[in-house]
Amino acid sequence: MDGARLDVSSIGPVGITLAGGRDVINTLDGAYSRNGNYFVGVDVHLQDVKNTELGISYARKYDESDLAREELGMNFRYNYKIVSPYVELNYDVTSEVFDEATLGVEVYPMDKLLLKGEFYHSYPTFDATSIYSVFAVDKYREYMVSAEYRISSPVSVFASYVKQTYEEDSNADVFRVGARLVPVEKLAVNASVDYRNGYGGNLWGFEVTGDYRINEKIAVAAGVQYERALRHLPHAGDRPADKDHEPQPGYRHKCRQRGLHQLPRHRGRYGGTSGRVPDGTVNGIPGCADPGIDRSQEQVQYLVQCCGISVLL
Repeated sequence: MDGARLDVSSIGPVGITLAGGRDVINTLDGAYSRNGNYFVGVDVHLQDVKNTELGISYARKYDESDLAREELGMNFRYNYKIVSPYVELNYDVTSEVFDEATLGVEVYPMDKLLLKGEFYHSYPTFDATSIYSVFAVDKYREYMVSAEYRISSPVSVFASYVKQTYEEDSNADVFRVGARLVPVEKLAVNASVDYRNGYGGNLWGFEVTGDYRINEKIAVAAGVQYERALRHLPHAGDRPADKDHEPQPGYRHKCRQRGLHQLPRHRGRYGGTSGRVPDGTVNGIPGCADPGIDRSQEQVQYLVQCCGISVLL
């Protein structure tokens, strides 16, 4: 958004944020907008209330002056002794569905131990002016439990388990273990390994990341990721996919019409690298996989991403 933002505080325990401007789309070639594309939003939240965080927001997005998206949001967290429950909700007013919801609780049974349980729900929605708004989509849900233990001041270890559920009884299990090291005050290093079993294949990967804070305003970060993924190759004679056409969730109905399975789509939030399953292409349809495909038609891919650096001001 290119526009203006106004923060109002000290209205008792309440703060208000107003924002509005032109809706801008960023691409590899630059940024662009069109007349009638704009965004307006408001957020009302509590300020300086002990142990409680609460915010309610409302936003509208317009496409060539037509209403494209209308959303309501809410976030809440309450700290009570060793327990801290939290909720984040996004409601798509146009589609009349909760397109994203997170409910969780953090428990601190002892100073060095953090236990966490979380439920995450996602239902893809599109702008009302988009052709994809008429396509069928699937719900996605996660059930996560995790633990983190601080062995000593510079070293912590963590582990998590995530149950990923898709429609039509398709599930996957993701296990992750890792460690966090703070050898000096300004440097933090994280390393983790994860393994995924179930829908989408048996996959594994690891990642190592680090960040160094030069001062209060500047930090440098870098990381390495390695993942093993299975991609279903098209049968001989299949029409090649349009390389410029990105996979979209709405292709589920086309997959079914041709007796294919849609590959999973999700954020891979706790699955690390192996939680991200690449989209396949069968019969020219992105995001589909043939349930009767021969194992010889599977391709194993290895990907290494190294040394991405960012500076935060």
